[in-house]
Amino acid sequence: MTWFAVTNLIGSFLFVRKFARLPVDISIGAGIAMTVASVAACAISLVACVGVRLLFESSESVSWIIPALLVSALTGALSGIGVLAAFRQKIARSAFCWLIVVNLICLGLTVYRTWTFICAHPAVA
Repeated sequence: MTWFAVTNLIGSFLFVRKFARLPVDISIGAGIAMTVASVAACAISLVACVGVRLLFESSESVSWIIPALLVSALTGALSGIGVLAAFRQKIARSAFCWLIVVNLICLGLTVYRTWTFICAHPAVA
């Protein structure tokens, strides 16, 4: 989750600067709070998706990862909107969609970096 936290911190800060129009010092605090909430929400939703998959599916395919990432991005965006509501910011629907895109990009970079690490360091028996 380190890659996700770092990319989400950058993405959240840029999102707050673009859409919330807060001062820089408050934007930094909001970006950090959004990142903490988003990492927690995404981790919980990924664990829930994996748990549901293990309970109800017996195949070993990786087709479950797409819905898990979509649900994680949505819960991360909802938690980010909750944080911005605590800062008394109202976010339009289009901005909410952009926040989902930011979370999807961050999750995509995390999956890519994890996959390249796994490929570069194969298991040794």
